Amino acid sequence: MWVLCSAFTLLAISLGSCDTLMSEQGVPCPPLQVADWKFPQSSRVNITGFNLVRGFSLLKDTNVKKIRSPRGPVILRLGKTALLRPSDQVFPHGLPDEFTLIFTLALKKAALRDTVYLFQISDQQGYPQLSVEFSGPDGTLSIRAAGLDPAAGPVSCVFTGEGVEALMDLR
Repeated sequence: MWVLCSAFTLLAISLGSCDTLMSEQGVPCPPLQVADWKFPQSSRVNITGFNLVRGFSLLKDTNVKKIRSPRGPVILRLGKTALLRPSDQVFPHGLPDEFTLIFTLALKKAALRDTVYLFQISDQQGYPQLSVEFSGPDGTLSIRAAGLDPAAGPVSCVFTGEGVEALMDLR
């Protein structure tokens, strides 16, 4: 099952693969670098994605608050709405080897006191296989994934620093 829970600050976070994730504590992940990164205009690469609004029929969902904006498109406030879909419906060919997640968030003060799961994929028994979570109390953004060896526990990468601090300024 694909679970996407949201809490929200104005920010676009691009997360790529963290090539050498270590299960040891205290091993720093590579720095998150997104400044000045753009798709080349001359690129002929077909970049595909999953349209969350269309894929989850958010415009028809009565639990999603629609806010009209005179200066742009409709704003959708998900709040604590959990969006659930079978993973084969969202990713019919399975997860790609590499992918990017981009979030636009507007966090509320309450989110700074909690851990918010921004994205989660669970197996059929409901155990998380991949998740992205924001921890307000710790000031961290974490990526966790089930490793190849289930007995070893999940593999994780924890981000701290300026990029994560920007989430907490509530602007």
